[in-house]
Amino acid sequence: MSAKTIDHMGFVVKDTKKTVELFEKLFGVKGTWRKHEIEKVILGQVTVNGIRFVFNEPYTDDTRWAAFLRERGEGLEHICFSNFDFDEMVDKAKSLGLKLKEEPHKLVNGRRANFISQEQLHAAQIEFMEPSEEEDVQ
Repeated sequence: MSAKTIDHMGFVVKDTKKTVELFEKLFGVKGTWRKHEIEKVILGQVTVNGIRFVFNEPYTDDTRWAAFLRERGEGLEHICFSNFDFDEMVDKAKSLGLKLKEEPHKLVNGRRANFISQEQLHAAQIEFMEPSEEEDVQ
């Protein structure tokens, strides 16, 4: 079984390119960044020790990342877990009275995903995502 438990950690930043370049120099990794038209962010990524760090720089004021930046400044916005049975975890969250943000679940690269409403967590937002084809479900 795969030991991977965190799919990625999502951060909101003011300058994606600068952030990716700093991670590249600090950890000796290669990162990427691109404009994501649908989500209205400059999206950057680096992988360190098997965990993807995703950086979201909003380029319009009408996104969840722009709101996060205005209200909280730069920082960790969500943690995405994927190495488990997606339907089981969604059912468990609902049985605990937690509200999901998306109805129906959204698709990310062909994988179902959903967030637990952050107000109920008292911490960083949690995202559930179906495991990829390469991941073993634990």
